[in-house]
Amino acid sequence: MEEAGDDCNYLGLPNMMKKSKVVTLGFLKDKVKKRVQSGDGRFFSQGGREVLIKSVAQSLPTYAMSVFLLPLEITKDIERNLSRFWWNSKGDNGNVYKAKYFANISFIEAHIGDNPSYIWGSIWESKDLIAAGMRWRVGSGEKISIVGQPWLMDSHNPFITSNSKVLRKNKVCSLMVSDHRGWDEDILRDLFNEIDQ
Repeated sequence: MEEAGDDCNYLGLPNMMKKSKVVTLGFLKDKVKKRVQSGDGRFFSQGGREVLIKSVAQSLPTYAMSVFLLPLEITKDIERNLSRFWWNSKGDNGNVYKAKYFANISFIEAHIGDNPSYIWGSIWESKDLIAAGMRWRVGSGEKISIVGQPWLMDSHNPFITSNSKVLRKNKVCSLMVSDHRGWDEDILRDLFNEIDQ
């Protein structure tokens, strides 16, 4: 029978701990990464991804953790890979903050949907409260509709009350002078009532 060398493994763990624990135990993060990459998240339901993470990927380093204290760098890398797998179900390169729900409309204009999650339902319930206190910061005015959006500084009513047909399909930028650094006083006098001016 041969004697095991320093570079051999016993029960899947290294016989000897080298100077760098990150290098010695680095195989754990590689194992987790390979496991979650082998199943493309786009083909899993939310429940399927959860099962893969909890039952498979998180169990891979468990035995090693019962023997060694894992370096923080390895645990963070494992968490990163699991988070990327969880959030990357739509192929968005792991960007959790990418706009998925309001590509063409604002949160205030969004609908509850047919089968909302508990979280989305809870967020959606707060919509009226948020809308009551929210105002557009005008800036260039290119994204703000003149009618139907709260952009006036009036704390009681941030919506315009003027009802000229010309205003209905235009953006706030059309009320400004060409460099967007000030209001076109002539347009305001022609189209707005005194309350909105």
